[in-house]
Amino acid sequence: MSIQILLIDDDEDEHLLFRWATQRVSPDLKLISAQSASAAMRILEKVKPSIIFLDITMPYIDGFTCLEMIKQKPGYNDVPVYFYSSEITRPMEKKILSLGAAGWIMKRAGRFYLQQCVSIILKKEKIGIEQVH
Repeated sequence: MSIQILLIDDDEDEHLLFRWATQRVSPDLKLISAQSASAAMRILEKVKPSIIFLDITMPYIDGFTCLEMIKQKPGYNDVPVYFYSSEITRPMEKKILSLGAAGWIMKRAGRFYLQQCVSIILKKEKIGIEQVH
């Protein structure tokens, strides 16, 4: 059984990097890509991923608003959401936690860092722990 990860990010390069990292963590990970919050909400009508990674800075609907929309969907409160952003300040950290996100990881720290973060987060969340390397 594959583990579904939803990445919500408007930057296509981030989707390529995330795909690379997740495939190195485990071939059982299936990355679902959404380029916007609106696209993500359409995907969430059909699929309930095991975990969501969410960019903060996106056009039209930012990551904070998107997280609020996700948390309002019935049955989605138990899906862990991690912010994936190039900058996270102290005030942003507080807002992230107050909105119910499980945590965050930084962009631009390198592909091996991302691979390690995904692996650690999946183990922490007990998502497919037996398949994660």
